[in-house]
Amino acid sequence: MSSLGFLQRMRLIAWFVPRVAASVELWTKARRSLLVTDVKGGKRVVRVEVEQITLAPRQRTGVHVHHCPTVGNVTRGAIHFQLEGQAARLLRVGDAFCVPANVRTLHFDNACQGPATVVVCHLLGAGERAVSTMLSCGED
Repeated sequence: MSSLGFLQRMRLIAWFVPRVAASVELWTKARRSLLVTDVKGGKRVVRVEVEQITLAPRQRTGVHVHHCPTVGNVTRGAIHFQLEGQAARLLRVGDAFCVPANVRTLHFDNACQGPATVVVCHLLGAGERAVSTMLSCGED
């Protein structure tokens, strides 16, 4: 670029800057924050395991506990979601959720006549595995 004259450099910049600005504007318009949450206990996350889980129509998971913080997003259907001590809510496609470690999940049930799919991220510390403990079956 140093071999270009001043006016040539100005023309190049005048051509380039609006195109970069338009590209950045399009990219930022396509982004939408789904979830911002703290990881309780100052956990040092060293590995993330991501799973896609599909629940059959009206399938119930039963009461369970995740032993690591878990975040996720509904990608198909709707989920009846309730953590212990919180109000139940209906998660729809695009909704994100967070399950703190060792908090009972009372409901994570497919609320649809068709399949429901979620993508779940388990936030793991050193030597941890993504393990859940079932406290009741999902048939109640």
